Amino acid sequence: MQVRICTLMYVHVRNITIYSTFLLHFVQYIFYFCNMYLDIKALRKDHDLTQSALAVALDIRRATLSQIENGKKTFTPKQLDQLIAIVGDISAYQFDESEINTSLTASERTQVKQLQAQIASLQEINRLKDELLAAKDIQMRSVLNSTDKETISVVSSNNKGKYIDWRLIDIPSDRYLEIKEGMFDRIIRHKEDLIEEWEKVFIEYLDRINFDRYKVILNRCTHNALFPLHYHIERESIICVAGSVIEMVNKVVLKKGDRIDFEKMEQHEILALEDAMLILLIEKV
Repeated sequence: MQVRICTLMYVHVRNITIYSTFLLHFVQYIFYFCNMYLDIKALRKDHDLTQSALAVALDIRRATLSQIENGKKTFTPKQLDQLIAIVGDISAYQFDESEINTSLTASERTQVKQLQAQIASLQEINRLKDELLAAKDIQMRSVLNSTDKETISVVSSNNKGKYIDWRLIDIPSDRYLEIKEGMFDRIIRHKEDLIEEWEKVFIEYLDRINFDRYKVILNRCTHNALFPLHYHIERESIICVAGSVIEMVNKVVLKKGDRIDFEKMEQHEILALEDAMLILLIEKV
């Protein structure tokens, strides 16, 4: 009975959160569509994204993005939603009111202010729902004592593979999580943060890692385990500590001591050629 009640509450809160998120993105789109005052060039500069990289992430042509930046076109709802998913809150890139076209009527200015208030209100609702959902997640795990496999959260998929939002991935630090079949991850906060005897193999590499710059993940994978084609907004480096893997896009084999670096939005795919141990370095944004 306790499990059933908890499950129903979980589903109810999640549905509310999905609905409020939809409303937030919808109102944001209406607001930006109405005035089109987004400084995309400043947004790209702040997130260290080239025009080509952002165009790929949004699955549009570079020429189209250039037209949007120059005010000749606007984002579709899907493109705007994807932009928010990639960089987060975009309200900071709205032009100041003093820069808004003076051709707006008093009525239109009032509508803009009302939409701004609705966005702020929905953002607060969304934040509260996220907190409640997180609390219910903890409650569910406690009641069910679940050890089910968790999967990587993704935002979208296109011909470059899956776009992964590392902000949505909750990798534990007290245990290894099977993120893909045969692939296990655990996040560590500092070089002494080791919980297993066999993890000593990582020590010589951890000494050289800047934990302030990177999110550091220890990975162990079994023979033929595959992390399929994907990309993300963060730069990533992979260090092979034991065994061997192959990066399938560039056909680069990594053996003990080898390292490979990926730029922002660069697609990659990892296949374990044998049982292996890796360190993943995800640059903090």
